[in-house]
Amino acid sequence: GKYIAFLDNDDFFIKTALEELSTIAEEYQADVVNMPEVFFVEDNGKMDLNELLNPANHKIRNCQGANPIRIQQVTEVSDNIAERIKLWLTNKFHWATWATFCKRDFWVANQINFPFMPVSDDMLANFACLCLGKKVVLVPNILYIQRDRKDSISHEKDDVGKFFHRWLSNLTLGFKAFEQIMNGIPFLAQHPDYQYAIFNWFFNRGMGDAKHFSEAYLKFPP
Repeated sequence: GKYIAFLDNDDFFIKTALEELSTIAEEYQADVVNMPEVFFVEDNGKMDLNELLNPANHKIRNCQGANPIRIQQVTEVSDNIAERIKLWLTNKFHWATWATFCKRDFWVANQINFPFMPVSDDMLANFACLCLGKKVVLVPNILYIQRDRKDSISHEKDDVGKFFHRWLSNLTLGFKAFEQIMNGIPFLAQHPDYQYAIFNWFFNRGMGDAKHFSEAYLKFPP
């Protein structure tokens, strides 16, 4: 096909999602179309399909978190790499690949892939999309329904030993993968301060998982 869209196996597109995304991609001749906002639905495990797809049960989730600056129209991203990195660091470009729609030829030509990591591999693929796309646009369209399942892999709790090694492995592999991408981009290769900012962003996101360590330590005697 001409385009690639990503969908997690427990999530949904709204009915017109692919039509709207492909129309925008064609109009702007964009390599990458990114949705900073998505719908999400909290699934307690008892909701049937009709309830999951019912707009009344959907909330809006913005990748910036609380008090986001919402875009009102399709916005072309500057081709300046420094400006693109600022978008990433301020969470104005959604890091998840399921929030991105892109040209297949662009993906293949730039050999974008998912590094072998326990989690967060989509961050690396989408970072490459942001840095390498000749034309990147952000859209206000909310077309993706993220299903928040309490029994999903992202909520999975291992014993402290397994969790620690998975967390540490992910940070190590993530640093190496980010470095490989950035070293292939002349501006970033020449500006270690920007590289440091990306490493710091990734580390801080990973530290959000570290709260599980304190929960696990409570199981052990002092």
